[in-house]
Amino acid sequence: MAFDDLDEKGYCVFTLDDPSPVHAIREKFLGALREALGDARVTLETYHEIVGDDAERHTATQARITQLLRTHRWHLDIFRRNLPQFSSLVGPDLDGEAAPYVRIVRPGKPEDNIGLHRDTIYGGSPYEISVLTPFVDM
Repeated sequence: MAFDDLDEKGYCVFTLDDPSPVHAIREKFLGALREALGDARVTLETYHEIVGDDAERHTATQARITQLLRTHRWHLDIFRRNLPQFSSLVGPDLDGEAAPYVRIVRPGKPEDNIGLHRDTIYGGSPYEISVLTPFVDM
């Protein structure tokens, strides 16, 4: 796997060897969204149409999904199932974030964009990497 962009641009885009944990988390998020919004028809792609401009509902839903991820630690399976890839990127000393954030950004809502992302402002190390895992097309 080539990580040339990481040296040149500070980021790289790659496809996981085993994306099945991402698909499983997506399905869990979908179920949680449907339960939280009380609408079995909602999809991750249509969430913004259901929530609309209701900032309070949006914030509560995002917090609920984030808490589920933190409680069940589903994200760690992504690393476990793709350990060779992540090890080749950063070496064998890997540690997954205990309390990750789920960001739900609605189209046309600039207030949902957190801007340039830097974990170092939270006290993280500059030697860490952040992994963005999209659950919808970007």
